[in-house]
Amino acid sequence: MTLLELGIAGFLLVTILVLLKSFTSVPQGMEYIIEQFGVHVRTLTPGCYFINPLGHVGRKVNMSEQVIELPAQDFMTADKITVILDAVVFYKIFNASKAAYVVSNLNRAILKVVQSSVHELISARTLDDILANRDNLNTRILEQVNEEVSGEWGIRLTRISVNNISPPEEIVESMTRQMAAERVRRATILEAEGERKSSILKAEGERQAKIIQADADKTSAFLEAESRERAAQAEAKATLMVSHAISKGDINAVNYFVAQRYTDALQQIGKAKNAKVLFVPLESTGSIGAMDAVRNLSKATEVFNTEKA
Repeated sequence: MTLLELGIAGFLLVTILVLLKSFTSVPQGMEYIIEQFGVHVRTLTPGCYFINPLGHVGRKVNMSEQVIELPAQDFMTADKITVILDAVVFYKIFNASKAAYVVSNLNRAILKVVQSSVHELISARTLDDILANRDNLNTRILEQVNEEVSGEWGIRLTRISVNNISPPEEIVESMTRQMAAERVRRATILEAEGERKSSILKAEGERQAKIIQADADKTSAFLEAESRERAAQAEAKATLMVSHAISKGDINAVNYFVAQRYTDALQQIGKAKNAKVLFVPLESTGSIGAMDAVRNLSKATEVFNTEKA
């Protein structure tokens, strides 16, 4: 083989090696930064490329969502209580060149910014507020960090989850006692509320019973008055009939009234609780005669009613 042939073979070999080196494939979820003489010239998205032989892949940037852990650290709350807090941070790169060149050691920088934001937010809140509004705390940290570094570093925090918030043991014991006292207080309030409702229902029931009793008394009084009115009408009618009989000279009408009053008096004496012995006067035969007069008057009344009809 001549020298010329060796030169041609060597040139072809070098050319093939350069072409092979210039061919590159970017996998899914990654972006490659092409540098030429140490300067960023282009960014390759997933796919196959031929690059300038004078350039090379300077950085390989992972574009998928990534996670870093904030280790447990001490923070001071607004009410001067030290709490131990740890968190998990999820972020995603949306500008590969900024993430590669603007900040060095991106993960460490993100942790420092998150730590600073957590310290600022924790120091402005009380322990009770932090424990009661953990979701709000996560949201505020996320918003604050994104406002500070999202556009400048080419990243965006997608989620922040504060896992554990651990107060000192004496604070935990105090909170436990406070919660127990709160449960007792709520139980007392519920019991008092139940008694109050029971009293209201009882009073309402008594009021309804009184209303019903009053209605019944009213109805009874009305019926009694109506009965007395009917009795009075019957008495008036009987008096009219007796007067008519007397006007005709019938002495039996007078005997009727005497017998009626005598009978009523005997009934009242018999109903009295202290009436043990009933003395009948010697004139009882006259009363019996009055009874006979009443019978005769009743017959006369029937004849009178028949003639009147």
